[in-house]
Amino acid sequence: MENPKPQDLSRATRDASSTDKPTAPSTHPPPPKLQSIVPIFSTADLPRCLAHYRALGFDVRSYGTEYGFAARDGVQLHVAANPHHDPLTTAGCAYLYVDDADALHAAWSAVGAGGRSVAPCDTPYGLREGAHHDPDNNLLRYGSRMGGGGLAGKQGESGAV
Repeated sequence: MENPKPQDLSRATRDASSTDKPTAPSTHPPPPKLQSIVPIFSTADLPRCLAHYRALGFDVRSYGTEYGFAARDGVQLHVAANPHHDPLTTAGCAYLYVDDADALHAAWSAVGAGGRSVAPCDTPYGLREGAHHDPDNNLLRYGSRMGGGGLAGKQGESGAV
């Protein structure tokens, strides 16, 4: 038997779906809604890491000696103490959409919190992006729309980043 051509498949699908019988409502509940995502960065020194994020303007708190939280402007990072943390192999990364990448770079560079920063530059996909590595080499890349326009990648928006 000869394989059907693509146009034959679409016709067969259309014909099969156009019946006179009413379709029964789905008995499956809708999937749960996702609310947020939070990266968990590894650190060799939890107090030092939380002090670093505090200097960058985050509100921080620890949960014992093993875990910590950093929050700013509705964005959260979690930090886990890892005595085997290797900055070259176990560091994490996260992407932050911001209103003004240049202003964030200037603010983070001015506080002298340590780590390493990369100044923002224009990208071919319409964002101005910079980066910051914390003392454990965890990477925070950040970007804003070129020419202003506010927050890139708003909730519900899709696009290549």
